[in-house]
Amino acid sequence: MYNVKKNINKAKKNIIIKSIHDTLLFYNLLEKTFKRQGLKTPYSYELINQLILTSINKNQGELFFAVDNDNCLHSTLFFVWDSESAYLIAAGNDDKYRNSEAPSLLYWETIKFLSGKTKSVNFCASMIKPIEKFIRAFGAEQTQYFEIKKYNSKLAKLKQAFKMLKNAIYS
Repeated sequence: MYNVKKNINKAKKNIIIKSIHDTLLFYNLLEKTFKRQGLKTPYSYELINQLILTSINKNQGELFFAVDNDNCLHSTLFFVWDSESAYLIAAGNDDKYRNSEAPSLLYWETIKFLSGKTKSVNFCASMIKPIEKFIRAFGAEQTQYFEIKKYNSKLAKLKQAFKMLKNAIYS
């Protein structure tokens, strides 16, 4: 279990939270996060840049960074909001600073910032267990959602036939 208060206090010794409107810095940290997970960044820099700048210009988005005393970037978050809710769009971390507890302070300061702008904060959390546990440590409530997909029926039948064949061979 994450001890959020302890982690925040540890981070406060060396980390400050800044609003920096530098989309390239944000994207670089985002890419590091996906690379660490062995994944390709699912969106282009151009898309992220346009989304961030548009939301900031409309006063409905903000980009936050956790920065140490040497001006090194540890973590970043991008949120958008309306009068009802705020949504975490993307977050990134530099693995070099994994033990700084910067994400804990970053999330906490972002929650405080958003409390004056909207009624609720949706972390759009992950189904990846460590991420889900981290978010829940802030008091977040897990909300079930459903994903409905439409499949090409021929492809579904082919997949089912392959599964039956595989089961027959290995039974």
